Order: sequence, then C-alpha cells, then structure tokens
Amino acid sequence: VDDLKNTTLSNGSNVTKWVDFSGNSNDATITNSSYYPSLETNSQNSLDTVFFNSDYIEFEDISDVRSVFVILKKTTPTEAWKFFLGDDNSYHFHGGNGTVFANSSWTHTSIYPNGVVYLDGKEINPKSTNYKSGFQLISLVTSGNVEASQIGGDRGISNQMWKGNIAEILIYNKAVSDTNRYLINHYLSKKWGLTSTIDSDGDGKVDSEDI
Repeated sequence: VDDLKNTTLSNGSNVTKWVDFSGNSNDATITNSSYYPSLETNSQNSLDTVFFNSDYIEFEDISDVRSVFVILKKTTPTEAWKFFLGDDNSYHFHGGNGTVFANSSWTHTSIYPNGVVYLDGKEINPKSTNYKSGFQLISLVTSGNVEASQIGGDRGISNQMWKGNIAEILIYNKAVSDTNRYLINHYLSKKWGLTSTIDSDGDGKVDSEDI
C-alpha cells in the first residue's frame, strides 16, 4: 500500500495512505482522524492486506466508475449494511443484510439489476447472495456511471463502514470486456492464492482445475 513493499509499515500499523498504482495519482488517504485502517501482514498467500474495523480511507471522487474488482474478507459474513466501496454523499454500493448488496432501491440500478455482479467469477444476484467466509473476489461491470470516493466508508456512518480485510481493489472508468475480465480475475486469483475457489472464465471449473 505504501509503494515500498510496505517497508514503512509493520503489522498493526495505521495505514494513512493507500497508493494508487494506476498512474493517476489518486491515492487514498485519511481524511478523518477518527478512522484508521491498519496493515495486517502475511494475511493471505504470504501477502499483506488492509484491515478495516469500521474504518475507511478516502480518494478523490470518481464519478464514472464502470468496473470494480476487489479481493476482500468480511469479518462476520452475515453482518448487515457494510460498504467495501462507498462515497461521502452517495450510497451506490450499499451493502445488504448479509448479502453483497442491499435488497432494496438503495443499490444503484446501474450496478444491479442493469449491471452484472460476480462472486469468485460466477455471476450472481447480489441482493440475494451472501458473502462467503474467507477471502473472495467480488467484481462487477455496471450499465452506466456510478460514484465512489471511499474504500470501506459510507457517508460518515460508522456502523456501516467495512469490517474485515481488503487486499486489492481495482476501479475502471470503462466497462471491461469479458476477455479482459477473465484476465483480471486470473491475475487476482493467482496473486492472492485463490485458484481453488475462483473460476476466472466462468466455465464451471475453478482455476486450479483448468488446463
């Protein structure tokens, strides 16, 4: 997260900046000193992740989000209304009551039902699909622009902020093609040691079983 292989941090250190590796310099930083996620070393596949305990970290508003990929683990999969991606004034990615997204009008229609959401590479109804235990890949391709500016946050509402780990998050301002989605899935699957659970190309076989 620090662009120095986390050498400036140790286990439990406050994460004050999550560097943007896209080249756009839209780093996520602490904007409210009451909320600090922390580094969890050797968390998954011998790699570090960021732990959120009802915390968030903020970046400049992206108003044209079209595709998102996130490797995460929710501390209590059934806990309600948690946001892995949010904003300071909108709630397009509204978490559900144990489900990935809220079974109500709170979730932006460009995410679902007009967009497509995947869990570990498999297309799902995110309003009726619960989070799994352990690390997993949530990805989505929207039908139109949606907004985000916070990893783990929701308009300053602390009891709806993320509780759990976020390992990596990729945000695109274009709808990625299926071919590119498969490639991104596979990159994340291998990097984070999830080939036994992720089916990158949606062929019914997890990556570890694909030839």
